[in-house]
Amino acid sequence: MEKHIVTNYDLDLDQCKTMIGEMSIYIDKLLVDVVGLVSSKNTNLINGIFRTEEEINKLEKKLRSFTLNVLSKRQPMADDLRAVLITLKISGILERIADHIVNITKKIDHQIKIPEYFSSKMDLEALGKLVGENFSTVINLYKEPSNEMAKEVLRKDMLCNELFSEICKKNLDDISKSNEQKECKFFIEINFIAKEFERIGDLVKNISKEVRYSISGKVR
Repeated sequence: MEKHIVTNYDLDLDQCKTMIGEMSIYIDKLLVDVVGLVSSKNTNLINGIFRTEEEINKLEKKLRSFTLNVLSKRQPMADDLRAVLITLKISGILERIADHIVNITKKIDHQIKIPEYFSSKMDLEALGKLVGENFSTVINLYKEPSNEMAKEVLRKDMLCNELFSEICKKNLDDISKSNEQKECKFFIEINFIAKEFERIGDLVKNISKEVRYSISGKVR
């Protein structure tokens, strides 16, 4: 994007990107932490996730206020307007990703004990890690738009969907073999956790769509 005559406007756009970057760093850490909880409950980690989510909410509100101020003050047109609106949309998506991470954390926190082994454990950890990797990819895409990187985001999202289906199948198989109600409840809860990860994956893909729209101006 070409520089503007009004230098302060370029600074405003840079500030928007900086705040998106700050939110992304927080979420990147949250995704790593929440995958760690799949193996074992950790009270300090759980409390840390809740605190970080609060910081993300504050940043999202700050960014929303800032972008709305830019819109009213600068009244941008065409590409500039699209850039500001995309930033606003992405900040909302990031905030929703943080909400899903908190949902996973709460579900794990409510478990009295996590079994040392269950059939879908490795797949669930792999799903969480893959979602985290795809999130890092899409943030790099936001910083440096690339068609190849956009295709990589879609490819990884398809892998996430396949893993989610595999987790559901294994949990249903475990439920059918179990005679204990507590175990059945646990396997059902794992399905819900996997769904939260899968939903985060969908939101990551949505960020990719917004970035591609910011480049082409076309909805795909």
